[in-house]
Amino acid sequence: MTNVASGSGMHWDQSGGPIGEDTVKFPDISTPTRHRPALSLEHAHVKVQDHPSHHHIPRHAHHRSGERIRSKSFSEQTQEVAKQLAPPISVSLVVMCLAWYLCSAISNNIAKAILDEFNYPVTLTMAQFVYAVAFSSLFCTLARIRPEITFWFPRDMVGTSGVPAPNKYIVQSTGPMACFQLVGHILSFMSMSEIPVSLVHAIKSLSPLFTVLAQTIFLRAKYSWATYAALCPLMLGVIMTCGAGFMARPFAILYALAATMVFVTQNMYSKRLLTTGSAANNAPKLDKMTVLCWCNTIAFFLTMPIWFFSDGIRMIQYGVASTGSFKLLLTLFTLNGFSHFSQNLLAFVVLGSISTVSYSIASLFKRIVVITVAIFWFGQQVSTAQGWGIAITFFGLYLYDKFGSKPEIPAKESLPT
Repeated sequence: MTNVASGSGMHWDQSGGPIGEDTVKFPDISTPTRHRPALSLEHAHVKVQDHPSHHHIPRHAHHRSGERIRSKSFSEQTQEVAKQLAPPISVSLVVMCLAWYLCSAISNNIAKAILDEFNYPVTLTMAQFVYAVAFSSLFCTLARIRPEITFWFPRDMVGTSGVPAPNKYIVQSTGPMACFQLVGHILSFMSMSEIPVSLVHAIKSLSPLFTVLAQTIFLRAKYSWATYAALCPLMLGVIMTCGAGFMARPFAILYALAATMVFVTQNMYSKRLLTTGSAANNAPKLDKMTVLCWCNTIAFFLTMPIWFFSDGIRMIQYGVASTGSFKLLLTLFTLNGFSHFSQNLLAFVVLGSISTVSYSIASLFKRIVVITVAIFWFGQQVSTAQGWGIAITFFGLYLYDKFGSKPEIPAKESLPT
């Protein structure tokens, strides 16, 4: 039996809940009283009034609620924009990057101190190769003796079988990297022997420009307008920084520019070797310590004839020209070799621990730290124009890393034929 409560506009099922909009159902009276809930028209009227859909909400209350929602939405959007503009920072990243920055600053500034006392750039290059081979071989040997130390480093950082014997694949893979290494290091040290470290690294800040040009021309990548807009303050800052120095030391600045282009090419090749090279040749993937060891070994032997016709002949004809003692130079060479190897090791660790974007931003801050430390290390006098140029360079690097480093059309996996 169905009862209708006039004016109620609701259906009620046997459990007392609403089931419709036109009528109100009451429990069947044929059910014994002790088995059905007592419900009257008065109770039904109360339930209908208590239903949430019949509560009256003032219009101004809706208005205030909408304002709160819009205000909260604007606040959240502001926070998201701030998070996007701020570089990603974590405690573990800060600890690793501080050690990385310290080793990089020490390596570059000690190299400058060596060249001031012992102006033989190719000899310094060969010494770095020797120390890199020695430390990487020692590291691989320790990993073979105590394999548990490999768990402290990213995967593919170091193998547990020691340094592998050279074979055709190793030579073909690391040979081009060795050529890039020796040419880039020699040009960098030739530049550093004539101009300050801060100026050399300000010029090297143009690496994003050369990267974009190389990937656009040779690898058919396509970048957005934001990338080219971000490169404008970068170029302006470097021009302001190098303006006075270019007239005084033009060849040194050209050496730094050439070294930057060489290292950009090396980075592009290294990325493909460490990601797709082994799979393409059906060969086992080389760990990073093996690549570092054999790359520096090949670079050392390739540098020997260059050293003979440059620094070697000078030493034979005129003797070793040095203003420092042998013990001092040996100490500086050892510190430079160890800090240079540690810089490479920490760079691998940081790259394996964070994303590529975070690594790019960390590299930006490393460049800033190296330039700043070099200015204070040697008490360099910076003009107003150079100061603004360095600041604009940092700003351009930040804009590129944040908004313009990713191409709209990715680069191809191989150079066009």
